[in-house]
Amino acid sequence: MPETAYNEAFYDQQADGSALSAKVVLGCLFERYAPSSAVDVGCGVGTWLAACRDMAVPTLLGVDGEYVDRTRMRIDDSLFRSADITDPAALAAATGGARFDLAISLEVAEHLDPMHAASFVDSLTELSDVVLFSAAIPYQGGTHHVNEAWPEFWAILFRARGYEVVDLFRDRLWGDRRVSFWYRQNAVVYVRRDSEAMKSFVGAVGLRFPLSAVHPEMLAWASARLGRAPEGNLDRDREIHAGLVVAYRNEAERPPPRRHAYGPEFDYRYGGLKERLPDPVRRAAKALLRVVAG
Repeated sequence: MPETAYNEAFYDQQADGSALSAKVVLGCLFERYAPSSAVDVGCGVGTWLAACRDMAVPTLLGVDGEYVDRTRMRIDDSLFRSADITDPAALAAATGGARFDLAISLEVAEHLDPMHAASFVDSLTELSDVVLFSAAIPYQGGTHHVNEAWPEFWAILFRARGYEVVDLFRDRLWGDRRVSFWYRQNAVVYVRRDSEAMKSFVGAVGLRFPLSAVHPEMLAWASARLGRAPEGNLDRDREIHAGLVVAYRNEAERPPPRRHAYGPEFDYRYGGLKERLPDPVRRAAKALLRVVAG
């Protein structure tokens, strides 16, 4: 991962957005499974490990590249190891070959070249029988994303190594806005099927959602980025979705009052003139429309 892509602002934003998410997600996990040790691969400034510490996990270790600003660490510097996390030998050396009750790798794998995907999963499964994992889906976007993939991609790799997916969070946290939407959308637990730890997840193995499920906030954000829906719509769209979630869970007899009717933003007329135009002309027209609309 290039050093220039991960500056102070990147880590500050990531840490601030992750702290509450970590408390909620880990709290949900620890209700079932109480680890005595945890390692975070691609830990950044250690936000998720800090949450583990605050939740009484005694043994902690974070590993990430030399580009991490050590002055911003949220864990004791002695708990951090600098290593190339794409190099299995370097990662094994950084962790001393130890195994942990829990391995964490959240929104990291998409930053690694696709050639390292399988070996990265190898490294995670060498570290623990229980892996808390998430990675960006296609078109999610972010800083230096080079391998966004649908969750099935990662699930296949884990399954080949004897790990079952546990969909522990999405049904419970899908509408919980304390958690950043990318964790609500992407986070699952992988557990080695023949391990002692699997006993903690009896009844939870398998899927509550399809593995590939796009969160409504992701859809709203993507629409705003395309320029077809104004960025100012994002807060409104979040509130509309949150209101529907609350109404549904409270068994309301009718939806909340409608604040907006969706549809015209992406109106498409099949068989019209734009379908007969050459692609370069269509792209130029779309760009012009975005400028005019903006």
